[in-house]
Amino acid sequence: MTRPPLNPDQPPRKITDDKFDLADNFIPRLANITIKWPDEHGLVVGVFGQWGIGKTSILTMLSEYTSTHEDYKNTIIASFNPWFYSDTGALINSFFSTIAREFGKDKSPWKKKAIVGLKAMSSFLTIASKGISIFGASVDLERFKEAAEAASNAAGAAKESSDLIDALSNPDDGEQRLRKGREAVAEALTEFGNSGGRLLILIDDLDRLSKDDLLSIFRLIRTVKDLPYTTILLAMDEERVRDILKHSTSEGYGEDYLDKIIQIPIHIPLPDFRKMASLISTDLETTFSFLDHPLPSALNAQKHYLPDEIRLITQEVETPRDLARYINSVRTLLLAGPNPDLNLVDAALIETLRIFYPDIYDRVRRSSKFLTDPFLFDDNPETIATRETELLRIIRGGLTNEPRSNETSIRSIINCLFGDPTKRAFNFGKREAASRRSIRSPDYFGNYFRYSATKGRLSSKQVKEAFETISNCAKNQKASDIGNAIFMAFSDLNEETSRQFELEFSYKITQLNPGLVEKICRGAIASIPKFGTTREETPYRLVGYSLRFLATPLKHHSGPAAPGTTIELAVEAINSPLSINLAAKLLDTKVWAWATQEELERPSTAWLLRAQNELNNQSTFTQADPRAVEELINETRRRISALGEKSPLSVEDLQHLLVGSIKANPDNLPRILLSIANTPSDNPPVLISPTRNAAEAFRELLELLGEYEFIRPLLEKIPHDVWSKNNLHKVHADLEKIIATTAPET
Repeated sequence: MTRPPLNPDQPPRKITDDKFDLADNFIPRLANITIKWPDEHGLVVGVFGQWGIGKTSILTMLSEYTSTHEDYKNTIIASFNPWFYSDTGALINSFFSTIAREFGKDKSPWKKKAIVGLKAMSSFLTIASKGISIFGASVDLERFKEAAEAASNAAGAAKESSDLIDALSNPDDGEQRLRKGREAVAEALTEFGNSGGRLLILIDDLDRLSKDDLLSIFRLIRTVKDLPYTTILLAMDEERVRDILKHSTSEGYGEDYLDKIIQIPIHIPLPDFRKMASLISTDLETTFSFLDHPLPSALNAQKHYLPDEIRLITQEVETPRDLARYINSVRTLLLAGPNPDLNLVDAALIETLRIFYPDIYDRVRRSSKFLTDPFLFDDNPETIATRETELLRIIRGGLTNEPRSNETSIRSIINCLFGDPTKRAFNFGKREAASRRSIRSPDYFGNYFRYSATKGRLSSKQVKEAFETISNCAKNQKASDIGNAIFMAFSDLNEETSRQFELEFSYKITQLNPGLVEKICRGAIASIPKFGTTREETPYRLVGYSLRFLATPLKHHSGPAAPGTTIELAVEAINSPLSINLAAKLLDTKVWAWATQEELERPSTAWLLRAQNELNNQSTFTQADPRAVEELINETRRRISALGEKSPLSVEDLQHLLVGSIKANPDNLPRILLSIANTPSDNPPVLISPTRNAAEAFRELLELLGEYEFIRPLLEKIPHDVWSKNNLHKVHADLEKIIATTAPET
């Protein structure tokens, strides 16, 4: 079997199938009340519970319990379901036939008397149900004979039919004949009861009957409820039955009629909250196992702790039927077709809305933009009020509608799924949401409602297999082999799927131990030459994610996972073939928030030494992207300033390198000037702007190069197209303006 079965919502076949701990306590108690405890008088017991609570299951377990315990060996149980009959006559006849059939299984001498009496009662009451008076009123004899024959034939009593017709030809004998039949049954039951026996009649599904059928069954119960040594157990939804009776006062009934006919009301215990949570967890675990996925901790009902997610689901699952419907819904979402590639916690929560709040579910699926776009506005009261209004529309269906009784729980489910939509930056972690395939991600929101995965993206299985290949390799192989595994994992991916895998990679490494992450980081560094300059951002990001994890304090620890190792890895990455500007980003202060200035000296020094080599290399200034030179120069100046006297490169050294590169190749000047240029939005770079006059621009020029007189003769050597192709014509004009005037004092 490729998937678990759907729950058919059937009562347990055996008492051992009980999941709600009723068999150990409630069923023995019910058996004692209905069979062992009563005296010779008839008794009517009501077993009350809402739809889906398991009333039929209770009756099934009670029947099995009494049949397997010595104390109840003399009990005869007749189970009857009036819901199967739409005709009152058929209902009456079947009721008595069911009891007679159970009596027929007993070999005791009193059984024949009981069966004859039951058939007589059945015939008379069936005829009465046809609307023909049998208690002294005149009747149409032909219609009477027709009804009597139908009743007797249904009861399998042709001879009794003839006797009945003859007797009822005189209507005065009708009531007497009915009374004699009842007395015969009573005598037989007394004989049966004196020998230690008791008749238990189980009547189910009263709450499903129409008004007319319900009143018919109550009239029937009224004729037999006083039979000796007989208990009638009525299973029903009390509220629904009372509502029907409340509107039946004209027929002689009323809301309080149940109190007149039922001597002992018993309410079925509601399932224990923790027990229900445990059952939900178990069924979800079984479901997820068919996706080769373990049960997420958020859905694990632990003995002493319930996570918010499983608690919110359990609050809505009140009955066994609720549980069956809910689990079936989750299974149809996840297992009915190809894997829709969802976050399993979110799937479990959204199906809670679908089953128990279908109107809210429908409004949620129509509110993708509101629920998935990050709310990055300020805490403006008007903006928050507007978003609160939209959230209330989703929950209530309209602003004029009254608050729902369980609105707090509904809000909590929505907050678990999407974050609080009324709070600033409620859904800011879009990258994390996408990597986890969360419903709050715009990329995956639709998957939860169209039952299919997003096309053109890696499935969770593909990501899992690729990551396991890398992590397994890291357990036993050297860095170069790990690097090969990393390169192979990304080699066939396009830009979109590569970025997706990188994001998922960043969260999956947090589940590994620091030693393994260190090996993966070295493997990523070793893979840099394989990716080449066109795809080097992939290994760069893998190294960065690894360093971030290793540099982040672990839970229950005050410091990072491996501070010394992290510094060594950073130095190793800086000295790798990774481009100099990407290497600089590895020293981002967000990654090294825990590190002191002294601890950052080693990687910063390593980077400056490499920057010195880069600036000595004339090919550095001929890169396709002029901004790369700008970034290199500015980062070098910043690192020199940060290290101060400990820097291996001084400001004068940098000036010497830049002047030398310009003198060697004047075409380098435009790109170097970008490092001090301003770039107003949608405009070309400038040296002179409203916020910086010529004198200030000149001072920055001196800080950058240390001298400027050599520039004038070089300007004529720089072709005009060098300035124009880099959109630096304004920088050119500003530079000529600066050097054409008397230099300000410095």
